[in-house]
This record gives sequence, structure tokens and C-alpha cells, in this order.
Amino acid sequence: MDLLISYVQVQLLLSSISERKQIIGVYALAFRVTHVSMEPTFAQLGLYVNEHTNTWKKLQRDFENVSPFLASMILSVSSSYSKGIGKIDRKNIEQYRDT
Repeated sequence: MDLLISYVQVQLLLSSISERKQIIGVYALAFRVTHVSMEPTFAQLGLYVNEHTNTWKKLQRDFENVSPFLASMILSVSSSYSKGIGKIDRKNIEQYRDT
């Protein structure tokens, strides 16, 4: 689950950067200066970043095959969390925060 959340966060972060091509150029230059050679996967990185014109459609396409698994996983976890928390109010939140 953490892997999926991290993946979505990276995708959203990447979509929020408007100057992606300039950042990739700076990265390539920094890599060349530190390693005295071009990065071997630079072309793949460029293609990956350029694919992100519409992030939400890309995320939908990426999670299309695993969405049934994700739904069942979330439902199975939600029942155990709802039993442990019970009614959520300010008192319960402060109690969980203190523990």
C-alpha cells in the first residue's frame, strides 16, 4: 500500500512542476559533470517525464488492472480500522494522539 501511495505522490509532484524539461536538462548536466559521462537511462527518463501531460488519465490507466485488488484491500483494512476507532470525535483523536 505504501508503494502505491508513493507512486501517486511522485506522479502528482511531477505534474505540479511546470518546467520539467529544464529540470531534466539540469539533472543531465549535473550527472555528466559528476560522472564524466552521460547517464545511460536519460532517454527513458525524458520519455517518462514527457508522458505526464495529463496526470489523472495516466493514473487511471496505470491502476486500471489493479483497481479490483485495491478495492478489496481497502475494504478489508477499513473494517479493522472502524472497529478500533469507533466514534470519531475530538476526545478520541486527542486520546489516539497521546498514545
